[in-house]
This record gives sequence, C-alpha cells and structure tokens, in this order.
Amino acid sequence: ASAEAAACAKAAAEAAAAAEAEAIAWQPSLGSRPALGGGVLFEDDLLDASRRVAAVHVAVLSDESAGFSAHEEAAAALQALAAEGDNPRLAITQAGALQPLVALLSGGSPHGKEHAAAALESLADSAANAVAIAKAGALKPLIALLPFGTPLAKEHAAGAIFKLARNAENKVAV
Repeated sequence: ASAEAAACAKAAAEAAAAAEAEAIAWQPSLGSRPALGGGVLFEDDLLDASRRVAAVHVAVLSDESAGFSAHEEAAAALQALAAEGDNPRLAITQAGALQPLVALLSGGSPHGKEHAAAALESLADSAANAVAIAKAGALKPLIALLPFGTPLAKEHAAGAIFKLARNAENKVAV
C-alpha cells in the first residue's frame, strides 16, 4: 500500500508541476495567455488543467491507505493551487476537495492540518466557496484548531474562519 501511496504522491507532484508551468505568463485581462511550446491557452484551458491537477490531489486525499505524508503533500499542492486565483479555486471545489480537506482537519497529521486549513483559507476568498466550505462542516474542526493546532494551523484556521464569517450566509453558523 505504501508503494501505491508513493506512486500517487509522485503523480500528484508531477501533475502539479505541469499545471504550475502552464500558469506561467497567464494574462487574465486578455482572457488568454501564451502556451508552453507555442499557441495560446484560454481561461477555459487553465480551468481544465486546474481541474485535472485538483482531481489527482483529491484522489490522494481520499485514499485512506495513502498515509500522512501523501495526504500532507496533496493538501499542500491544493493549498498552492488555491492561491493561484479564482479559476483554480473553482476547479478545486468542483473536484470535490472540500470533504477530504475537512476530514484532514479532523484526522490528519499536524502538518496535514496546517495545509488543509491554509487551502480552505484560500478557497474561502470566493463567496460561493465560503458557503460550500461551511456546508461541508469545516467550521467545527477549524475552531478546534485554534487552541490545539500548531502555530501555523492556528493562523490559517483563524484566517479561514474570518473569511467564512464575512459571508452573510455563514454569519449565523460562525
């Protein structure tokens, strides 16, 4: 099982590197950007690439046999992808990442919890995601990190809670 987890983690890292390379020189004001190797990629292409990368990482997060290290790496990759903007955030949510990230907040390693909280914090920049994150049950485990998490987990959990609370639909829950 650990060989499979290592292979999943390697595939996820390679897919993330490919998506990061594709994101170079993206020009959102024009709706397109130069593609590696020539040609032009449009925003839909970036969204599709982000969906593929997110799906790989969600698969690793959802694989209970993958182990803490693979889960940490997958959550870190989603965290980095979420920081890239609205299209990647949408892709991550569409790939089904919220439930596995929430599960990692509750049952992951300390570093896994840090990355999950950071990913959710970035994802919460989108109003639609903020509602979906709250509905996925993230508030309780985020609040639980405040007294018991690592300093970095506490920082990201507080940031995520703040962003979730900015949304009118979430204020009662927070």
